Formats: sequence, C-alpha cells, structure tokens
Amino acid sequence: RHALGLTEGCKVIGHLGRPDPQKDHATLFKVFARVAAQRGDVCLLLAGLDLEHGSPYLDGLLARTETTGLANRIMALGQRDDVPDLMAAMDVFLLCSSFGEAFPTVVVEAMACGTPCVVTDVGDSAEIVGDAGWTAPPGNVGALADALLEALGEQEETNALRRQRARRRIEENFSIERMVKAYRE
Repeated sequence: RHALGLTEGCKVIGHLGRPDPQKDHATLFKVFARVAAQRGDVCLLLAGLDLEHGSPYLDGLLARTETTGLANRIMALGQRDDVPDLMAAMDVFLLCSSFGEAFPTVVVEAMACGTPCVVTDVGDSAEIVGDAGWTAPPGNVGALADALLEALGEQEETNALRRQRARRRIEENFSIERMVKAYRE
C-alpha cells in the first residue's frame, strides 16, 4: 500500500480486468460513486489494459458515469504484472460482470491472496465466493453498493476471519491440486 502511495486509513476497493462490455465497468463506477458518497475514506484501485487515466476507454467511462469529482479517489494503474501485490493492497475486490462470465480466475486470485470479494451472480462467481464474500444480482447498483458498504464496515477481527476463510476456500476447492484430482476422477 505504501509503494502505491495509498494514504493511511484509506479503504481500497479494487478491480482488475480488461476493457470488455461483459465486465460492466459502467456499473462498477456507479457503485463506487454511491459508496464514495457515503464513505469519504474509500478509493478505487484499477488495473488492466486501458484502465489508466488518459485512456479513451477509461476517460469515456468516467465521463458517462456518476464519478464527476471522484478522479482524485480513483487510482488507475493500467496493465500490471504485480497482481498479488495489488490484491494484497485491497480491502475488498469488486467484480461487476453483467453476463458471460464462466470461471473468473481474478476472483480466485483475489481470494487466494486473502482479499474478500463482492461479485455479481454471473457464471461461477457466486460458487467461488460462497460464504467468504458477497454476491449481488448483475447490474444492481444498490445491492452491490450495500454489499461493499457491509464489507468495508466489518470489524477488524471479523474481517481477518473472512480473509482467512477466503483463502481457505480457494485452497480447499480451487487449488491446482484439487482441480487436477477432480479432472482425474
């Protein structure tokens, strides 16, 4: 967090993805705007192709969504190769996919790093997250914002247990060893 220049006490909502309509970045920004209106301590950390300030994709999204005045709270890093470090900097990972997800490995990666997730109920997202995170209907800005607010409002001890549960869920259900075993069976 220090290397990224994140201020002490900042609650980091993170997202990694590619510029694709399936990822529903417009909803992501609407959700962030709603949460930011209620919490002055949140920031949004983005990484992925074209998720950087100055990119026509990102700048166009920001202009079309309710994020006016929030640019200073959005850290858009573009494509990166230090995903585990970015995941470790997040308080919660947000995936707002609206359709077409199959098995979003980014959710598995976040949970393997002990990062709790808020996801839409698309593809296998809800199954991956289970009781270690939150699931909301796709496109439902209110439900996603409520889930994020709940995640960010957890007491420290409860959050630490959730982080452990997220990692354990991946180890027990989605590790390479488990996947190979299931394939062989």
